[in-house]
Amino acid sequence: MILEMVFRGVLMHDVAARVAIRERSRYEEPLRIPSEKDVMQLLAAADRLANSRNLQTQRTWERYRPILYLAIDSGMRPQEYLAVADSCVKDRGVEVSRAIERTVISFRFRKTAAGRRFIDLSSEVYRWSGATPTFTRAEQIRSDFPTSTGRWQMPENWRQSRVAAACLEAGWW
Repeated sequence: MILEMVFRGVLMHDVAARVAIRERSRYEEPLRIPSEKDVMQLLAAADRLANSRNLQTQRTWERYRPILYLAIDSGMRPQEYLAVADSCVKDRGVEVSRAIERTVISFRFRKTAAGRRFIDLSSEVYRWSGATPTFTRAEQIRSDFPTSTGRWQMPENWRQSRVAAACLEAGWW
């Protein structure tokens, strides 16, 4: 079709001339989807970190544990769940309406209907077990999602530091 459009003068050149489809996956090893047991181990690891005897670890994970629970329960992308505003947390779920840009600390707003959505959440996201008191998601979100300096957590930093620490604590590595 493109070649026909070039022939008819609609296009100046073949815009797909250098397009290639990779035969290999970008992943060296096949992805393994965590089992329910794996997910429960990861959440238990976050609970242990939030109840650590080390006060710095405890404070850090009291802030980050709700994010991990939200990530697992909702299936949102990191750039979405790290940008959740407390106004988007409803009685039984969360409205996804924005995301953190990959390279700068700013928000981009979804422009399509497919990008904006409501995700139902389980009651586990609203209640936290362990030594810490029970909080609702709306109470947690005001201080938990931004970092202690008030800036938003970048997805790359979140994965490399917090998710990696929870995976290590869960015994995945």
